[in-house]
Amino acid sequence: MIKNGNSIMMQVGNKTIAFVSDGSIKIDGGVLFGGVPRAEWEHFKKPDRSNRVKVSLNGLVITTPESNLLIGAGVGNKRLAKMGAVYGFNRSRLPGALREIGLNPRNVTFVALPNLKFDYSGGGTKHDRDSVPVPTFRNAAYLMQEDALAAAKAPSYRYRHAYFESDYGPLEENEQVKFVGDGETIIPGVSVKTMDSVVGGNQIFYIQFGSERIMFVGDVIPTRYHLSLDCTQSDVEHPNRLVEQKRYLIDQAVQEGWLMAFGKDPDYPAVELKVLDGELKAKPRKPRDI
Repeated sequence: MIKNGNSIMMQVGNKTIAFVSDGSIKIDGGVLFGGVPRAEWEHFKKPDRSNRVKVSLNGLVITTPESNLLIGAGVGNKRLAKMGAVYGFNRSRLPGALREIGLNPRNVTFVALPNLKFDYSGGGTKHDRDSVPVPTFRNAAYLMQEDALAAAKAPSYRYRHAYFESDYGPLEENEQVKFVGDGETIIPGVSVKTMDSVVGGNQIFYIQFGSERIMFVGDVIPTRYHLSLDCTQSDVEHPNRLVEQKRYLIDQAVQEGWLMAFGKDPDYPAVELKVLDGELKAKPRKPRDI
């Protein structure tokens, strides 16, 4: 692995995998850690005066000779006043992260959205000079589950504030939406798996080039602290299903040697998992180790 600016990159032959970020947001600690008491979770991450914990908006960029794939578009800049007041978000860092690895919005080929909640899809559109929302990546196909779009258009009560028409409407209008199926290969070496315990149409991604294996688990396991089955977000659609999906991913990562990449971990973009003496151990891949 190598470091380029704030981005961590892995070179596998003529392919590159880059860990990128759109910055950070603050989430209520009770929502983030669910049934874990504050007396325990505040030892993980100290909350601010509003009981919020800072997390990162992590994504991946896979570059091959044929295409440039972005996984996760972050929050974006369309609603900075609202995002700042509620989530402590001040500006999008994704454009700069793309520049660091030699990309710009015009040469991104695919944008794969884990789901259509604002923290993964907001950066997929931007305001033009007339403050009209338009696709950020005008030459890209936006890859999503059909169920994800349905969930965004008719959200459940608990997610009524998580979706915005301006994040997905312009993609439909410009005919840039492409639905993918469970298990489908979206580019050679990258496939998608649906796991809808968090929200409808949620998808995770498997990246395999040679012996390098990475699974981007998004909000199914948002941080390394959520490797504990007891640590489950309080706002997910199907909490019991989430526990089983977490167990499945953890077992698969241990048994098959997948590097697990998190959607929200503020310190480590990915970890290697092993079981030692019957206990799950996570070895971080962190910038200062590169």
